[in-house]
Amino acid sequence: MLWNLFVVDMNGQNYNTHIELGMDRVQWYPEFVHWLTDEIIEDFVAGSQYTIRYLYDAYTGQQFVELETGISFEGVRYGQSGWMSPDDNWMILERTDYRENGPQTVFHLLNLKNKTFYLLSDTPNLVLDFLAWSEESTYFYTITRPADSTTSPDSTLPSGLLALDPTTRQFTPLIPGAMYATLNPQQTHVFALLPENDHLTAALYTLSGDLLATFQPVTDAVPYLSPEALTPGEGLPIPAAWSNDGTRIVFSDVWGDLWLADTSGAVTQLADNLGFDPAYPLQPRFSWSPDDSHLLIAFDERAWVITLP
Repeated sequence: MLWNLFVVDMNGQNYNTHIELGMDRVQWYPEFVHWLTDEIIEDFVAGSQYTIRYLYDAYTGQQFVELETGISFEGVRYGQSGWMSPDDNWMILERTDYRENGPQTVFHLLNLKNKTFYLLSDTPNLVLDFLAWSEESTYFYTITRPADSTTSPDSTLPSGLLALDPTTRQFTPLIPGAMYATLNPQQTHVFALLPENDHLTAALYTLSGDLLATFQPVTDAVPYLSPEALTPGEGLPIPAAWSNDGTRIVFSDVWGDLWLADTSGAVTQLADNLGFDPAYPLQPRFSWSPDDSHLLIAFDERAWVITLP
């Protein structure tokens, strides 16, 4: 089934842009259609097993991107949506490439100005966990890690926290070996989890990669998780949240203990054995008050408010 889209100006003048939305071979529908930039229209169509993103030149109607992302039969999408840079010049994309040996995740960089695709990685069983663009759009921060314990390291794209320069398409290692990480809102510090003796240990770094403090283990195993399975908004396999001013982070471990760390490297235990089950589908969520004086913890049908020291 197809839908037709036309672009007109404020006076009703047609730009001779005719875009057919959706797909004609199946009963798919546009999930949303919107302006991505002043020159690009995005059409997102959804099916039963995967979704497809189309990008069009708004004034010629020419399609220049068709990006397929697989989803599970339960409807959970496997794949990270395109992350556009703050200056609207770049987009990081993930797609599913169906090959003879099965589906393969491929990562691309798209130059939105000249509509050019660049391959970043198509290494089998390699995960790129998207974290953030820098405010100036000069770097894109991502975690690379093997998809499982049997995957061999990639010599061309080392595991850890990396910074991608979109103009050169070169990755710079910042925290080698980090499996999971979250940046503070000001992008000055990183809370990272690194594998050590069959568990993950928490550590605090500056964004340039200087180690400030190593904390205690937070898991009793080394989990290999896809980005969709991580704590929403934080990119971690454990609950955690940065304060609004970016100077403190609260995090929990698999034993239900609650910790508070600051950017000086000091750590304080706030509570123990709160009864969190990391395997429970609804992990606890942490929310700081606007003035960073209190913490709201919500879990299952319970909630706590903690006054922070």
